[in-house]
Amino acid sequence: MASVINEHGGRDRTRGVVVVNGQEFTVRDAEPQGDQILASAGCEPVDDFVLIQRMRPGSRVVSIDQTIEIAPGEKPVFYAFRGGDIHLFTVDTHGFQWGEADIAEDAIRDIAQIRPELVLEVEREDERPRLLAPGDRLPLTPKGVEHLRTRSRDVEVTIDGEARTIARGDHTTEELLRLLGVEPGYLLNLKRPGGLDTLKPGQHVTVKEGMEFFSQAPGGASS
Repeated sequence: MASVINEHGGRDRTRGVVVVNGQEFTVRDAEPQGDQILASAGCEPVDDFVLIQRMRPGSRVVSIDQTIEIAPGEKPVFYAFRGGDIHLFTVDTHGFQWGEADIAEDAIRDIAQIRPELVLEVEREDERPRLLAPGDRLPLTPKGVEHLRTRSRDVEVTIDGEARTIARGDHTTEELLRLLGVEPGYLLNLKRPGGLDTLKPGQHVTVKEGMEFFSQAPGGASS
Protein backbone atom coordinates (compact mmCIF):
# COMPACT_ATOMS: atom_id res chain seq x y z
CA MET A 1 0.00 0.00 0.00
CA ALA A 2 1.04 3.60 -0.55
CA SER A 3 1.44 5.94 2.38
CA VAL A 4 1.45 9.68 2.96
CA ILE A 5 2.41 11.85 5.93
CA ASN A 6 -0.62 12.41 8.15
CA GLU A 7 -1.34 15.55 10.21
CA HIS A 8 0.56 14.10 13.21
CA GLY A 9 3.74 13.49 11.21
CA GLY A 10 3.26 9.73 10.99
CA ARG A 11 2.60 7.46 8.05
CA ASP A 12 -1.00 7.01 6.91
CA ARG A 13 -1.12 3.78 4.92
CA THR A 14 -4.76 4.12 4.00
CA ARG A 15 -4.20 6.83 1.40
CA GLY A 16 -2.40 7.16 -1.88
CA VAL A 17 -1.20 9.85 -4.25
CA VAL A 18 -2.02 9.85 -7.96
CA VAL A 19 -1.18 12.20 -10.82
CA VAL A 20 -4.11 13.07 -13.10
CA ASN A 21 -3.57 15.35 -16.09
CA GLY A 22 -0.30 16.58 -14.60
CA GLN A 23 -1.59 17.39 -11.10
CA GLU A 24 -1.18 15.41 -7.87
CA PHE A 25 -4.25 14.31 -5.91
CA THR A 26 -4.67 12.30 -2.71
CA VAL A 27 -7.10 9.37 -2.73
CA ARG A 28 -8.52 8.01 0.51
CA ASP A 29 -7.67 4.42 -0.40
CA ALA A 30 -4.26 3.00 -1.33
CA GLU A 31 -6.10 0.56 -3.60
CA PRO A 32 -8.58 2.92 -5.25
CA GLN A 33 -10.96 2.13 -8.04
CA GLY A 34 -11.14 4.14 -11.21
CA ASP A 35 -14.14 6.16 -10.03
CA GLN A 36 -12.27 7.22 -6.86
CA ILE A 37 -9.32 8.44 -8.93
CA LEU A 38 -11.59 10.43 -11.22
CA ALA A 39 -13.52 11.91 -8.30
CA SER A 40 -10.31 12.92 -6.51
CA ALA A 41 -9.35 14.92 -9.61
CA GLY A 42 -12.75 16.58 -9.83
CA CYS A 43 -13.78 14.61 -12.90
CA GLU A 44 -17.47 14.17 -12.18
CA PRO A 45 -19.84 12.67 -12.99
CA VAL A 46 -17.29 9.90 -13.35
CA ASP A 47 -19.41 8.12 -15.98
CA ASP A 48 -18.69 10.99 -18.38
CA PHE A 49 -14.93 10.43 -18.32
CA VAL A 50 -12.40 8.00 -19.75
CA LEU A 51 -9.40 7.23 -17.52
CA ILE A 52 -6.09 6.10 -19.02
CA GLN A 53 -3.10 4.94 -16.97
CA ARG A 54 0.50 5.33 -18.09
CA MET A 55 2.33 2.02 -17.94
CA ARG A 56 5.91 0.85 -18.51
CA PRO A 57 5.68 0.52 -21.46
CA GLY A 58 2.38 1.52 -23.06
CA SER A 59 -0.88 2.54 -21.43
CA ARG A 60 -4.26 1.05 -20.52
CA VAL A 61 -7.84 2.16 -20.12
CA VAL A 62 -9.02 1.91 -16.49
CA SER A 63 -12.72 1.18 -15.91
CA ILE A 64 -14.54 2.95 -13.07
CA ASP A 65 -14.79 -0.29 -11.07
CA GLN A 66 -11.20 -1.42 -11.70
CA THR A 67 -8.89 -1.47 -8.68
CA ILE A 68 -5.43 0.08 -8.87
CA GLU A 69 -2.87 -0.96 -6.26
CA ILE A 70 -0.52 1.90 -5.38
CA ALA A 71 2.88 0.66 -4.21
CA PRO A 72 4.75 2.49 -1.42
CA GLY A 73 6.32 5.68 -2.75
CA GLU A 74 4.61 5.31 -6.11
CA LYS A 75 2.56 8.05 -7.79
CA PRO A 76 0.81 6.41 -10.74
CA VAL A 77 0.10 8.70 -13.68
CA PHE A 78 -3.34 8.96 -15.29
CA TYR A 79 -5.02 11.00 -18.01
CA ALA A 80 -8.73 11.79 -17.79
CA PHE A 81 -10.86 12.79 -20.78
CA ARG A 82 -14.49 13.79 -21.00
CA GLY A 83 -16.25 11.61 -23.54
CA GLY A 84 -15.97 8.03 -24.70
CA ASP A 85 -13.80 8.03 -27.83
CA ILE A 86 -10.50 6.13 -27.66
CA HIS A 87 -7.77 6.82 -30.20
CA LEU A 88 -4.74 4.61 -30.69
CA PHE A 89 -1.08 5.19 -31.53
CA THR A 90 2.19 3.31 -31.12
CA VAL A 91 5.68 4.44 -30.19
CA ASP A 92 8.41 1.92 -31.06
CA THR A 93 5.64 -0.74 -31.41
CA HIS A 94 4.27 -0.12 -27.87
CA GLY A 95 0.56 0.68 -27.88
CA PHE A 96 -1.05 3.75 -26.31
CA GLN A 97 -4.59 5.05 -25.92
CA TRP A 98 -5.68 8.68 -25.96
CA GLY A 99 -9.02 10.36 -25.34
CA GLU A 100 -8.86 13.24 -27.84
CA ALA A 101 -8.78 13.50 -31.62
CA ASP A 102 -5.22 14.82 -31.60
CA ILE A 103 -2.26 14.78 -29.25
CA ALA A 104 0.52 17.31 -28.64
CA GLU A 105 4.16 16.37 -29.12
CA ASP A 106 4.91 17.00 -25.44
CA ALA A 107 1.97 14.80 -24.39
CA ILE A 108 3.38 11.93 -26.47
CA ARG A 109 6.71 12.45 -24.73
CA ASP A 110 4.99 12.36 -21.34
CA ILE A 111 2.85 9.26 -21.78
CA ALA A 112 5.57 7.34 -23.67
CA GLN A 113 8.34 8.64 -21.37
CA ILE A 114 10.62 9.71 -24.22
CA ARG A 115 14.14 10.80 -23.29
CA PRO A 116 15.08 14.41 -24.21
CA GLU A 117 17.87 13.33 -26.57
CA LEU A 118 15.38 11.52 -28.81
CA VAL A 119 12.95 12.88 -31.40
CA LEU A 120 9.65 11.46 -32.63
CA GLU A 121 9.20 10.44 -36.25
CA VAL A 122 5.76 9.78 -37.77
CA GLU A 123 5.57 6.75 -40.07
CA ARG A 124 2.84 6.62 -42.73
CA GLU A 125 2.71 4.37 -45.78
CA ASP A 126 1.67 7.15 -48.15
CA GLU A 127 4.10 9.80 -46.86
CA ARG A 128 7.79 10.15 -46.24
CA PRO A 129 8.71 10.03 -42.52
CA ARG A 130 8.48 13.38 -40.76
CA LEU A 131 9.66 14.60 -37.39
CA LEU A 132 7.34 16.08 -34.79
CA ALA A 133 8.63 19.41 -33.54
CA PRO A 134 7.86 20.96 -30.14
CA GLY A 135 4.38 22.48 -30.33
CA ASP A 136 3.20 20.12 -33.10
CA ARG A 137 -0.04 18.17 -32.74
CA LEU A 138 -0.58 14.72 -34.27
CA PRO A 139 -4.11 13.99 -35.58
CA LEU A 140 -5.58 10.68 -34.37
CA THR A 141 -8.61 8.83 -35.73
CA PRO A 142 -10.87 6.28 -34.01
CA LYS A 143 -10.55 3.91 -37.00
CA GLY A 144 -6.77 3.87 -37.47
CA VAL A 145 -3.51 3.67 -35.59
CA GLU A 146 -0.74 6.24 -35.93
CA HIS A 147 2.78 4.81 -35.75
CA LEU A 148 5.78 6.67 -34.38
CA ARG A 149 9.43 5.80 -33.85
CA THR A 150 12.02 7.41 -31.64
CA ARG A 151 15.21 8.49 -33.35
CA SER A 152 18.43 10.09 -32.17
CA ARG A 153 18.21 13.87 -32.37
CA ASP A 154 21.52 14.10 -34.27
CA VAL A 155 22.90 12.03 -37.14
CA GLU A 156 26.36 11.59 -38.59
CA VAL A 157 26.84 12.42 -42.26
CA THR A 158 29.93 13.15 -44.34
CA ILE A 159 30.94 16.19 -46.37
CA ASP A 160 33.78 15.56 -48.81
CA GLY A 161 34.60 12.40 -46.86
CA GLU A 162 34.76 14.10 -43.45
CA ALA A 163 32.27 13.16 -40.74
CA ARG A 164 29.91 15.82 -39.40
CA THR A 165 27.13 15.58 -36.81
CA ILE A 166 24.00 17.60 -37.60
CA ALA A 167 20.35 17.60 -36.58
CA ARG A 168 18.14 14.93 -38.10
CA GLY A 169 15.16 16.03 -40.14
CA ASP A 170 14.21 18.42 -42.92
CA HIS A 171 16.75 21.05 -44.04
CA THR A 172 16.91 23.42 -46.97
CA THR A 173 19.96 23.54 -49.23
CA GLU A 174 21.01 26.82 -47.63
CA GLU A 175 20.77 25.34 -44.12
CA LEU A 176 22.85 22.34 -45.17
CA LEU A 177 25.54 24.55 -46.70
CA ARG A 178 25.83 26.36 -43.36
CA LEU A 179 25.63 23.25 -41.15
CA LEU A 180 28.22 21.41 -43.24
CA GLY A 181 30.60 24.35 -43.40
CA VAL A 182 30.65 24.60 -47.18
CA GLU A 183 32.50 27.61 -48.60
CA PRO A 184 30.24 30.51 -49.71
CA GLY A 185 29.30 30.28 -53.37
CA TYR A 186 29.96 26.54 -53.62
CA LEU A 187 27.31 24.04 -54.71
CA LEU A 188 26.26 21.02 -52.66
CA ASN A 189 25.82 17.53 -54.05
CA LEU A 190 24.07 14.61 -52.39
CA LYS A 191 25.08 11.05 -53.22
CA ARG A 192 22.09 9.06 -54.50
CA PRO A 193 21.93 5.44 -55.71
CA GLY A 194 22.15 6.69 -59.31
CA GLY A 195 24.95 9.19 -58.75
CA LEU A 196 25.36 12.73 -57.45
CA ASP A 197 22.36 15.04 -57.20
CA THR A 198 23.14 18.78 -57.15
CA LEU A 199 20.80 20.40 -54.64
CA LYS A 200 18.84 23.40 -55.90
CA PRO A 201 18.37 26.63 -53.92
CA GLY A 202 15.52 26.22 -51.44
CA GLN A 203 15.34 22.45 -51.97
CA HIS A 204 14.32 20.45 -48.91
CA VAL A 205 16.24 17.32 -47.90
CA THR A 206 15.26 14.91 -45.12
CA VAL A 207 18.63 14.23 -43.51
CA LYS A 208 19.27 10.69 -42.29
CA GLU A 209 22.18 8.80 -40.77
CA GLY A 210 25.05 8.08 -43.16
CA MET A 211 24.19 10.50 -45.97
CA GLU A 212 27.14 11.58 -48.11
CA PHE A 213 27.51 15.16 -49.37
CA PHE A 214 30.12 16.69 -51.67
CA SER A 215 30.91 20.36 -52.23
CA GLN A 216 31.53 21.73 -55.71
CA ALA A 217 33.17 24.94 -56.84
CA PRO A 218 30.97 26.96 -59.23
CA GLY A 219 31.60 25.64 -62.71
CA GLY A 220 33.93 22.93 -61.40
CA ALA A 221 33.86 19.30 -60.36
CA SER A 222 32.86 18.12 -56.90
CA SER A 223 35.53 17.87 -54.23
